[in-house]
Amino acid sequence: MHPGHRRQGTGSALPAAAEERFARLCGHRADAMVLRLNETAHRAWDAAGHAPEERRRRWVMPLQGDGRRQGPGTAADIGRPPRDTFADPLR
Repeated sequence: MHPGHRRQGTGSALPAAAEERFARLCGHRADAMVLRLNETAHRAWDAAGHAPEERRRRWVMPLQGDGRRQGPGTAADIGRPPRDTFADPLR
């Protein structure tokens, strides 16, 4: 959530609406992808009743702009974080 939009109830209203929709569609679990270093988000999701689940790990594959698979990286890319489309101010 952008800092200028915090403390207005949106951060709790959106997950609540999503959870209601998931329940109507017979969903069994709601997932939230949260950066490990984003302590603010950790507190927000915790307050909404979510908890980290260490058994699962996210697997990603970068795509080129036209939706085609991007080839494997070079040896220099090993150990680097994946390239994201959106800038993340917490990195």
